[in-house]
Amino acid sequence: SEHQNALEAARRAVDLTYGEPESHRWLAESLLACCRWQEADVQVRSLLLERPHDPDVIALSGEVLRQRGHEETAAAWFENALQRHPRC
Repeated sequence: SEHQNALEAARRAVDLTYGEPESHRWLAESLLACCRWQEADVQVRSLLLERPHDPDVIALSGEVLRQRGHEETAAAWFENALQRHPRC
């Protein structure tokens, strides 16, 4: 499937870029698209350690929480991301 192909490409990108944060973000997004919530959560937690103030990473964490059924907690993370976004 298209999502599976994106997931494999994201995994290769992580390997080729020696774990650059952007490739991990892409991998997390691909895992979400494939409904692999737990694996996406692991990637996002790693990203949060490296980039705790990055609004895109914070929003991605909110999306993982939303997909896992934690609506209220996810909303707080989305609000946090919006407050930190430089264009807001």
